[in-house]
Amino acid sequence: MMLEKDRNSPENIFGAAIVYEMDNLFDFRGGPVLRHRVAHGLMRAGAFHSSDAIYACWFIFRLCCLPLFAHWDKVAEAYGSP
Repeated sequence: MMLEKDRNSPENIFGAAIVYEMDNLFDFRGGPVLRHRVAHGLMRAGAFHSSDAIYACWFIFRLCCLPLFAHWDKVAEAYGSP
């Protein structure tokens, strides 16, 4: 499994809970193993609309937005958000 090779680096960046969730979602054989299924062409077109795939997209989007949350109030104030 991919995260078993060097789990400390992502845990230092994201924290243990998020890395655990990454492992369960993308790499753990008892889970949806999305990384394996996508990388090896094992997902049918309809599977990309499954709850696992939708959650994975939300999860990655959230990871991308995490650094921005600290600045949320400043941006809302600058753009006049209600």
